Amino acid sequence: MIRLVLLLLLLFPANIFAAAPTPAARQYVTLNLPQQVLTSCVKKALPIKIDHGSSNLEGDILITSVNNFRVENKRLAADLILTGNDLHLVTAIGSRNIRLRVGSMQFHFKATANLRFDPRNRTLYIRPLVNNVQSSNQGQSEVANLLLPLINNREFPVTMKKLQPLIADTGAKKIAVSMELHDIRAQNGQLVFAIAPRISDSSKKQTRQ
Repeated sequence: MIRLVLLLLLLFPANIFAAAPTPAARQYVTLNLPQQVLTSCVKKALPIKIDHGSSNLEGDILITSVNNFRVENKRLAADLILTGNDLHLVTAIGSRNIRLRVGSMQFHFKATANLRFDPRNRTLYIRPLVNNVQSSNQGQSEVANLLLPLINNREFPVTMKKLQPLIADTGAKKIAVSMELHDIRAQNGQLVFAIAPRISDSSKKQTRQ
């Protein structure tokens, strides 16, 4: 019954949803994820490991805390804590690499993030912009300066799984609604998913008795 209701909502989007701005006449439906729900999702995903890919820094870098998370117009914003574990600075002197042990440390900073969605690859790219960085150890500013370029203004991909189709059995036919994710954007207080439905039907074969 629930799947049939969802199917009807997709079949008649103009009467139920506010359509997303789109070119041409293609119909889209929208799914709105409230800020409160998105905040819970982010917190459940912690800690988030960052693949920094730097040859000058060794060790694990993780986002361990997200506070004051906000969905603003066209961007996300939050107060983050970045934690580095077993960090080493690597410096080349001649033909040798010198490893300087830093240990563990934390950075508190504010960040905003712009979003870009690639529908072909179903990938959401998050580009953070970091400001107001504070280290738990003021004497390790060299590490802070090294960490910032690894995060600031860099796109981090998040792959979205393909949406499962909705199928309704009317008796003589099966009606399937496949759903393609077209766009993801931030609006004040909610993350908006624009979905393009494609409807197909297939007749059942009659069996003789």
